[in-house]
Amino acid sequence: MKKFSILILCIASLIFGMVIAGLFDTDSRSQATPKSSEYVPLKSSDSCCPNFAEINKRVSPAVVAIYSTKVVKYSHPFFDDDFFRYFFGTPPRDEEREEKIQSGGSGFIISPDGYILTNEHVVADADEVEVVLGKDEHIKAKVIGRDAPTDLALLKIDYKEPLPTIPLGDSDKLEIGEWVMAVGFPLAYGKTVTVGVISAKERKLGISQTTSSFENFLQTDAAINPGNSGGPLVNIKGEAIGVNTAISRIGQNIGFAVPINQFKMIEDQLKNKGKVVRGYLGVRITDVTEEIQKAFKLKNTNGAFVQSVEKGSPAEEAGLKHGDVIIKVDNKNIEKSQDLINYISSQKPGSKAKIYVIRDGKEMDFNVKLTTRKDEGEEEITEKEEGEEKDISNLGISVGELTPRYRSFYNIPSDVDGLLVLKVKKMSTAYDRGLREGDVIMEANGKEVKSIKELKKVYSSLKKGDYLNLYVYKAEGRGTSMFIVIPVE
Repeated sequence: MKKFSILILCIASLIFGMVIAGLFDTDSRSQATPKSSEYVPLKSSDSCCPNFAEINKRVSPAVVAIYSTKVVKYSHPFFDDDFFRYFFGTPPRDEEREEKIQSGGSGFIISPDGYILTNEHVVADADEVEVVLGKDEHIKAKVIGRDAPTDLALLKIDYKEPLPTIPLGDSDKLEIGEWVMAVGFPLAYGKTVTVGVISAKERKLGISQTTSSFENFLQTDAAINPGNSGGPLVNIKGEAIGVNTAISRIGQNIGFAVPINQFKMIEDQLKNKGKVVRGYLGVRITDVTEEIQKAFKLKNTNGAFVQSVEKGSPAEEAGLKHGDVIIKVDNKNIEKSQDLINYISSQKPGSKAKIYVIRDGKEMDFNVKLTTRKDEGEEEITEKEEGEEKDISNLGISVGELTPRYRSFYNIPSDVDGLLVLKVKKMSTAYDRGLREGDVIMEANGKEVKSIKELKKVYSSLKKGDYLNLYVYKAEGRGTSMFIVIPVE
C-alpha cells in the first residue's frame, strides 16, 4: 500500500512539473521561428487612421470650383425648313438667339503664381472659364493648354498674392490599400471631402477612342460624384497623386482618377504649346497574356504584343509585323503594353528609336523614325444584305464570303480580304475572346483564309489544348486589325 502511494505521488509530481514547464515556456523548441503555416500577426501602427482633419486643412485652401460657360446660337426650328423659307423668306440675323450653357467642376492650384490643374472635359469648348477661390472670389481664368487623350487641362489666373498650392506626389509608388482623400465640389454642393483607399491601379474604362490608348486610371472607393471632376486625389502626406475624373454609374463608390505622373509627362507642353504633340509608331498592341504566351510559344509574358500594324505608318516602313512582341525600345524594357505607349508618346515626332522584338522565337531589332500621332475618328454603317452563311459549329460562329454588298454594309476596305463573320454565339469561347459579327478573318494560324474550306482545314488540324490564332480586321472606328486567340476545347 505504501509503495502504491509513493508511485501515485511520483506520477503526480511528473505531471505537475510538465504543467509548470509549459507555463514558463522552458522548452527551448518554443523559442524557434514559427512554421510558415503558423499565423504571425502584423505589428499594429501607432494610430488607427491618418489625421484626415489635418490633411484637409493642408490641401483644402488650394482646391477651387470651376465654372465654364459656352454660348450657343440657335434660331426657331422653322427657320431651317425649306418649305418655311420658300413662303416667308430667310429670317433676319437678329432673329437668331443666344443662350449661355454653364457647367461646373473642380480643380486645384499647383503653383503660387496661379496655375490650376483640372480635367479637359470640364473646360472643353468653353467660351468663358471662371474660378472660385476659398473666400468666394470669382476670377476669370485662361485656358493655357488642353489634352483630350489624358483628359487633363491647365488653367491660369492672375492674383495679387501668392496662392496656396498642393504639391505633386509620385503616383507610380502608390500601393493598393493606401489611404486617399478626394476633395471637390460635387452635385452643386459646397466643398466636400471624402475618404477611402486605392482600390486598384491601371484601370481601362473604354471611355472613347481618343482616350483609349492612355487610360491608366487609379480606382478608389473615396466617393466621387458629378462636379468632383478635376479635383485632387491626395495621399496622407497631402500630395496630389491623381485628378478625379470618372465614376461607375452601375456601382457604388467606384471612382477613377488620372495618375498625377501622366500630367508630369505633359506639363511642359501644356504650358509652352497649349497642346501635346506625341510620337507615333502605328501599331495596335495588347499585353502578353498567358494564352498568347502559350499560343506563340513565348518564354514569358513580358512585352507588348502587336495586334496589327497600320499601313504607311513608321512601324510598317521599319518592318514590324503583326505577331511581333516588342520587348525593348532604346534602353527602356517593355514589360506591358502601357510601357510602350508611355515611352513612344513621350518622344518628339521626327525622333528615332530602336525597337527590339521577338519574332518566331528570335530577337530582332528595327530602326524607326516616329511621326506625329493622328487624331482618331469614327465611321458609320449603312444598309445590310442577306447572304449565304456557313456554320462552324465547334467554334460557335457562322462565316460567309466577303461580297461587295457586305463590304458596303460593314464598311470594309477593298484591300481587306478574308472570311466575314456573320454570327457569333454568345455562349461560345469565340465570343468571350472578342470575335463579333462584321469582323473579317484574314489569317488562321499564320495562313491566309479566303474560303470556309481553308478555315475548316486549319481548325481540323488542331487538337485539344492547341490554339487557333485568328488575325481579324474590325471595321468599327477607323478600322483596326488584331489577333484573337481561341483555345481548342
